[in-house]
Amino acid sequence: MSILHKIKAYLYDNTLTKDNPNDFIARTASERSLSVKQICEAATSRGGANVSASAMEHATGLFLKEMAYQLCDGFSVNSGYFTGSRSLYY
Repeated sequence: MSILHKIKAYLYDNTLTKDNPNDFIARTASERSLSVKQICEAATSRGGANVSASAMEHATGLFLKEMAYQLCDGFSVNSGYFTGSRSLYY
């Protein structure tokens, strides 16, 4: 079973192709930001999560703290969904 996800987007003039007035670029329209707690609650209410929302939130917090610790030690992180790395600004 596949799930179709819909993302809202706005169309803007494509400034790279000024000669074509019918050429646009799409930019996503963010609905709102979700907290870790809200995501964990959604996962348990939608189904598929075999732990409570609070247990999932706790484990996610531990993961994020450890990820931050490893980033501070100079490691890059690849979670499979996003990557993270340190940048130094002077």
